[in-house]
Amino acid sequence: MENSYALLKILETDVIDDELKGINEEANKPGKWHIDGLDDFDVKNGEAIGWVQWDPNDEESDVEITLECDVDNSKSAASAGECLSKILADKKAFEDKVYGVMAEDNENEDGMIEIWEVGENRGILTKEEFVKRLRIFDLKISNDGSGTIMIDPDGMFTDHAYVVSMNSDGTFEAEGLIG
Repeated sequence: MENSYALLKILETDVIDDELKGINEEANKPGKWHIDGLDDFDVKNGEAIGWVQWDPNDEESDVEITLECDVDNSKSAASAGECLSKILADKKAFEDKVYGVMAEDNENEDGMIEIWEVGENRGILTKEEFVKRLRIFDLKISNDGSGTIMIDPDGMFTDHAYVVSMNSDGTFEAEGLIG
């Protein structure tokens, strides 16, 4: 994205160069990126955005996927797409890592998780009870395999969502509640 950034900076300085303007227009023209077995992703502004049905048995399990486009080709998300393919090949293992980091971040010294749902459902859950209620709803992946995972905690923390970062080395970090 550094090259795209540099091009935008050059164009913002009122350089009159039709070839540069044409390159910029082509780079920012919406397009499609296809990943076998998935619907096409819409490409715009350096990102390919699409949806994946996470659980084939659950029509409500759609996850919004954002893939960073390749640095050398703003119409391609091949690098981030490779990472997505690995994740989709073993969604269970991916979930176990992500949810494990989230649960660990919220555990007390007894290994229990305190929730603060609205109403009478406030209380303490085991890790297993807690994890059963979690659902990934948004996944952003960069070219280097790093990214951000947004998790719906099913009202266990009122109306908040939870963020986990994915590092390029395959490790995960709990970022906490948002919203």
